[in-house]
Amino acid sequence: MRNKKDAIITAVIFVTGIFLLAWNIGHESFWADEAFTGVMIRHSFADIYEFCKMEMHSAFYYWMLKIFSLIFGSGEISLRVFSLLGTLALAGLGPTAIKRLFNPIAGWMFSAAVFLAPGLVAYSQEARMYTWGAFFTTAMALYAFLAQREGKRRDMILFGVFLFCAMYTHLLGMVSSFFFNAIFLSVLLFKKNYSFIKKYLITAGIVAVLFLPRLYYVIEQAKIVKKNFWIGPVTKMKIIQSIQFVFGLKFDYDKLTTVISIIVILSVLITLIYLIIKKDKNSGLLLTLLSSYVAAFLFLIFYSYAISPILEPRYTLIFAPWLIAVFACGLYRFHKIAGIAVITLYCILSFSVNLNTYNKRYNGYMKEAVEDIKNRIKPDHVFVHVGEHTLGAFTYYFPEHKHYFLINKRSKVYWYLEIFKKYGGYGPELKDLIGDAKNIWIADRMWGFNTGVFDKQFYKLGTPDYSATYMQEPKHSWFTPFVKYYKID
Repeated sequence: MRNKKDAIITAVIFVTGIFLLAWNIGHESFWADEAFTGVMIRHSFADIYEFCKMEMHSAFYYWMLKIFSLIFGSGEISLRVFSLLGTLALAGLGPTAIKRLFNPIAGWMFSAAVFLAPGLVAYSQEARMYTWGAFFTTAMALYAFLAQREGKRRDMILFGVFLFCAMYTHLLGMVSSFFFNAIFLSVLLFKKNYSFIKKYLITAGIVAVLFLPRLYYVIEQAKIVKKNFWIGPVTKMKIIQSIQFVFGLKFDYDKLTTVISIIVILSVLITLIYLIIKKDKNSGLLLTLLSSYVAAFLFLIFYSYAISPILEPRYTLIFAPWLIAVFACGLYRFHKIAGIAVITLYCILSFSVNLNTYNKRYNGYMKEAVEDIKNRIKPDHVFVHVGEHTLGAFTYYFPEHKHYFLINKRSKVYWYLEIFKKYGGYGPELKDLIGDAKNIWIADRMWGFNTGVFDKQFYKLGTPDYSATYMQEPKHSWFTPFVKYYKID
């Protein structure tokens, strides 16, 4: 009877959670990063691997998504559903790993907190790797605890698999995994658990060896980032935004985000101090998770100050579920009724924040641009871009047309442009790029990095035969594309 009741509660949480993640998932058009993903997976598996040698992220996520797209298609909703599945897998750790470590109720509290976390909801509706990185990193940590506690070979194998996936999904998966395992190993050595340490080191060592082929390119990328990267310097506001990001919006701020963050942080501190004083058996586990979260966060700040800025709020999404786990499980161990009450308040406030994601247009107005241009464009028309944002978005939506990227020494370029070469090319001279083309669409975004750099070359084309800026009220988005069409006689 108990198992049936647990199954019903779990089913209700997950059916509701999936609905909350999928609600209005297709109302946004792709912005630059999502379009980059969509263009990347149109290449072969081999090409993706070669391109990712020069990219910040390894090929692993793109390979997974390409396989998924071969079955379910490469449309906006399909690619975003794959991200939704990452959050679903993360929430699935509640009735599995966390249930085994704590209790079914703690598992439900964790799953509910994941399904409603605004940052995770936002990136469940974005075709990027963050939700899968969050799942792999969290699963890696939880199965390390399970392997230690129960001594099952299956848990040790799963720890190794998730560690491998975390390190290959995102650079912050590699960084956060390093700090977790360093702290976890230190605890093991302090407890003199030598019989487990041997098995653990063998598993972790195998994964470390398997990561060596990627490590060379990580080092090379670090050199590139030091010279030229888009992330700005660390500020107090950016640190606060990074802490709050998992409880906030993708490109906006809601006052309730601060309220939610305060509730979570205070709950974590109060419950953890209480559990340590009471010598709760799970206090060490929760303290390890929290310490790993803090260590990864401090590393981003230190590296940003000492070497090159890499603190970006959305990157923290990779290891933020550790904080959610401490929040949910700590509340359960502190007081079941009070814990459920706090989680309920958290869910209500988070849902209010999520209404922004469901209803607002943060990604810009590419849908309107695509609809307008498709009614005007002909097969022989070509696009010229001066910024990566329109290069990515227009290449994804108009793959049958040529796309040229006009760049010079003043241009800010952060993508590996060979990924787009098969769609056209790039260079400093407009005439050399377009050749004999007679119908040209110049595309950029308002307030772009390179806007205005090449106006003198465009003036030679004469007066545009058509121009449009795609913006609607209210203006929630910073990605506002505009086009100018020239017919050359």
